[in-house]
Amino acid sequence: MFKLISRNSINKNKIIIFKSYTTTSSSSNGSTIREWKKPSLDNSYDTGIMVKNSLYKNGNVPFLVSNCNEKNQRPISWYTCGPTVYSSSHIGHARNYMTVDIIQRILVNYFRLSIIHVMGLTDIDDKIINKSKQELISASELSKKFEQEFFEDLKSLNIKSPMFTTRVSEHIDEIIKYIEKIKENQLTYESTKSVIFDVNKFGIDRYCSLRAANQQIKSDDTLLEKDKKSSQDFVLWKAYNENIDIDGTGNPVCWDSPFGKGRPGWHIECSAMIDSIFKSHLDVHSGGVDLEFPHHQNEIAQCEGHSHSQGETQWANYFFHIGHLILNNEKMSKSLGNVITIRDFLSRYSANTLRWICLIHKYNDPLSFSDETLQLCVSKEIKFLNWFKIVRSKLKLEQTSVNKVKKTFKDSIELLNQLSETKYLVEKDLKDDFNTPSVIKRLELLMKQTNESINSIDTDLLFNVQDYIESMLNIFGLEFSENSDNIVENSNEYLLEKLLDFRSDVKNIAKNEQSLDQMKSKIYQITDQVRSDCQSEISLRISDIPDKGTNKPYTIDWLDKNHIQLLNIKKQSKK
Repeated sequence: MFKLISRNSINKNKIIIFKSYTTTSSSSNGSTIREWKKPSLDNSYDTGIMVKNSLYKNGNVPFLVSNCNEKNQRPISWYTCGPTVYSSSHIGHARNYMTVDIIQRILVNYFRLSIIHVMGLTDIDDKIINKSKQELISASELSKKFEQEFFEDLKSLNIKSPMFTTRVSEHIDEIIKYIEKIKENQLTYESTKSVIFDVNKFGIDRYCSLRAANQQIKSDDTLLEKDKKSSQDFVLWKAYNENIDIDGTGNPVCWDSPFGKGRPGWHIECSAMIDSIFKSHLDVHSGGVDLEFPHHQNEIAQCEGHSHSQGETQWANYFFHIGHLILNNEKMSKSLGNVITIRDFLSRYSANTLRWICLIHKYNDPLSFSDETLQLCVSKEIKFLNWFKIVRSKLKLEQTSVNKVKKTFKDSIELLNQLSETKYLVEKDLKDDFNTPSVIKRLELLMKQTNESINSIDTDLLFNVQDYIESMLNIFGLEFSENSDNIVENSNEYLLEKLLDFRSDVKNIAKNEQSLDQMKSKIYQITDQVRSDCQSEISLRISDIPDKGTNKPYTIDWLDKNHIQLLNIKKQSKK
């Protein structure tokens, strides 16, 4: 565990002041959502970004970093709910973590903000215990196996690891103390030897932070309704059950506590782990939209019941919820059995393809996963790759020609204005709740405008356009590296062998074929095969399109593996 500078030491003797930012009124029956309190501008840094905050249902709100007056006076505190590590992660999970990765890259690499990102892993759970029984291994061994697989998957997807990762099993002492404080604040009761959070004592109006009471479902714990005073109450500490809490090696999964033997409830783990690092206040909490209720709403109640028992302030300022990934009109879910694992996806597609899918959809909207969506993203990536190759080829050719006359400013002014306008509008889009779909459309338009004037503009401007588009895609986590010089090892020998084979084949045709038409047909077949073999064997693409730069009747490109994979996918989709 590590220690951070406390907020009091960062901004000594200052209190976080909030003001109302909603038109929604409270009610005695919890039929509305409680007020979100906007951090005071007198004591916050305004990032200039407007965001969709799940705590406020009437539009976007300013993204403010409270308790600091200057940019990066303190880092943004950010917590993400990690997976319950009992099986392989699927692309529904990947959509969540990749989207958070994209948003954080925008904040850090574009807006130059500092973030401390913590991810909590659930390594104690009914599902883990049950799966360990199936595999006849300990719950700990099972969870570590799938935790390692999860982080390997993140790396394969080019998703940056969190700055710190927390496990429930390593925070039992903190969880017990956390529950004791909530109990001390008289917000709990005991039933069947379990400790339960009393929502009515906390206040039903106050409890409705994300969902109104008439929008809520029953809390998803395993206690029977008869064991709770209210259906909204939830477990903080789950009493040990000798018939259930035994893992695959026959060992009990429980810990001693002042409340008796047992283990943490699902919701309490995140609250206690967040408190162990960020203490009593959090800037941003992110997770899948399916966690909004009851998990995140219960988290808020626990944290405020622990540190703000009198309701004098709010615990977290922003909740970012990532939309479902939909497959065949249902959300992708292990419980529904309609999953595509990350590894299955990557066996056919690249990490870039999934990132494109996330980028062309608004992060908090549902994402419909289909063959049409995949092909759209493959086509987009090929379009960008081809554009980069054309531009780089032209730049390379013209930059080596010192005798070439430079274009005038007048020739370039139109594209220069289009570049400036694109930069301005892209920043507006990113400040508008990270609107990446709109940004991608603007970059595509800029490419089109560049193509229309590519032969009339100065190469210095062309380089700046290409550099801007590439830098924006890099910010999103996409990489378009130049591979023209990375020729596959032994390619010269391969090409020499192909040339000699071709010579031999042509001689045989001339010697054996009587008909001129047959001879021409055979030669075309051989040349097509040479082209196909060069692409598959040494990543050399040969096009029967004249190269204006070299005046050759053909164009050649050295492709990277990703580009070839995309072309193969597109080719297969046409069959």
